[in-house]
Amino acid sequence: SNVIPGVAIATALMPPVCTAGFGIATGQWSFVGGALYLYTINCVFIGLATVIGIRVLRLKRHSFADARVERHVKLSLLLIALGTAVPSTYLAFNLVKDEVFKSNAKKFIAQEFALNDTQVANSKIDTQTRTIELALIGLPLSQSTLQNIEGRLSVAKLDGARIVVHQTGDNSVDVTALKSSLLSDLYANGQEALRQKDEE
Repeated sequence: SNVIPGVAIATALMPPVCTAGFGIATGQWSFVGGALYLYTINCVFIGLATVIGIRVLRLKRHSFADARVERHVKLSLLLIALGTAVPSTYLAFNLVKDEVFKSNAKKFIAQEFALNDTQVANSKIDTQTRTIELALIGLPLSQSTLQNIEGRLSVAKLDGARIVVHQTGDNSVDVTALKSSLLSDLYANGQEALRQKDEE
C-alpha cells in the first residue's frame, strides 16, 4: 500500500515537475508546457489505475447519497480521462510516425550513399516537410544518378519524401586528408582546453 504510490510519485510525477522547474529557470516555456502536460497525464492515469485496482480487489467503494451527484462525478471523471488521453494518443502517433520516417531515412542514406569516391559530410532529416538534406564531398554525383536514387525512395517506405543534395564542384577533394585534418584540429582544440583547465 505504501510502495506502489511511492514508486508512482518518484518515477511518474517527480521527473516532469523537475523538468518544468528547469524550463522556468531557463525560460524554455515549451519544456514547461510539455512537462506539465505529462504530469497531468500521469496524475489522471494513476488515479484511473487506482480505481481499477479498487474494483479488482473488491474493496469498499465510496457511496453517494444523491444519485444525481454520483452521475455528475462519474461523467466529470470520464471527460477528464478522455480529455487527457485523446491528445496524448494523437501526439504519440505523430511521434512514432516521425521516428519511423527518421529510421527509414537513415537506412536509406547508409545504403544508397555508401560510395567509394563520395562521402556524406552532413545529413539533416526534416519530418515536417519530409525532406532529406545531404551535404556530399568528393566526386559530384550526376543528375541521372541522383534521379535513380530518388526513384528508390518508395522502396524504402519513404513515399512523398524528397532529397536535397548539396555537393562540392571540386573533384579533387581528398576525403582521407580532410578527415585527418579535422581530427588534428579536434585534438589540438582538446589539448588547448585541457591546458586551460589545468591552469585554472
